[in-house]
Amino acid sequence: RAHYRVLAQLAGGGPGGRHAFRVHLVTGASLGGMQTLEWLYLRAPGGGGGGGGGAVGDDERVVWRAVIIGTCARQSAWCMALNEVQRQCIRNDASFRGGCYALDAEGGGGGGISDAELQDRQPKRGLATARAVAMVSYRSRGSFEANFGRRLQMDAEPPDKFGLRRQDDAYFFAVQSYLRYQGEKLAGRFDANCYLRLLQMMDLHDVAVGRCASCGAARDAGAAPFEGGGRGAWGASGKRDAACAACKSAPCGGSGSGNGQGDSSADGLAEVLAALPQPIMCVGIDTDLLYPVSEQRELATLLPNGEYREIHGRDGHDALFIEVAQISGYMRDWLAKAVPAGPQQ
Repeated sequence: RAHYRVLAQLAGGGPGGRHAFRVHLVTGASLGGMQTLEWLYLRAPGGGGGGGGGAVGDDERVVWRAVIIGTCARQSAWCMALNEVQRQCIRNDASFRGGCYALDAEGGGGGGISDAELQDRQPKRGLATARAVAMVSYRSRGSFEANFGRRLQMDAEPPDKFGLRRQDDAYFFAVQSYLRYQGEKLAGRFDANCYLRLLQMMDLHDVAVGRCASCGAARDAGAAPFEGGGRGAWGASGKRDAACAACKSAPCGGSGSGNGQGDSSADGLAEVLAALPQPIMCVGIDTDLLYPVSEQRELATLLPNGEYREIHGRDGHDALFIEVAQISGYMRDWLAKAVPAGPQQ
């Protein structure tokens, strides 16, 4: 929604973002893929049901087609567990101080400190460790074996036959050097609280939550970029059993609470995805540990105009940055056969 406001202003809609424009293609991977799915529910100003996401007609949808890569319709328990480990790495750093590390030791305000001072105060060790955990999850076993194996780091002092070294912190294996370097690099340029918020964004991702299972309309349309107040499609009460103003179903079906068993029909996920008529290409990565191909296949199956493609490579989730030729080929072929979804605006 925030991205839409920015794009609306760039398109000439002014501060209110009410310019009726269309987006021919939105594409995103990982967290960007989650955001892409949310874009697909946006309706143009004047669309039915109070605006802001839900049942869309050909003349109402903001986005005409999309490509999503290595993502999911809702965050899995597996990914949430990995994110929790990263979260604890940061929170257990003594410098975290409950997230108030911008304050000085006496609790004084941190509003006037420089970026360099903020970097000195933040929980660098915890953030670096969290990044190392993430870097492991981004690749695959085959990728680590091929890139590092048991190769030694040349500047390290090798241990004796008992595994002892005079310098415990010296890099020994190349994979250790890689993880420490990546952690330290991020800790020097990224804020720990921002990192935690990104983890929270991913963990809360579930397109079925707060949407009508009959038509996909958003529960809280009042937060949409087009309409000022009210509860839009879910009525004044905003309750999950309220009648849906967009599709007139009463009561409004499903809230997408999730049953934890991967049953997309039990919590409205299948119905909410079925409300997206746009052509959508779902791309999976065969070695992805975070978002396995089963999730991309499920998306392609549940979407009315979904198609599935698969990236082959050893680099896990990071293949979305590496296998550019495969991704470009899929997109080129798919877009070439896609029928224009609306007038050229």
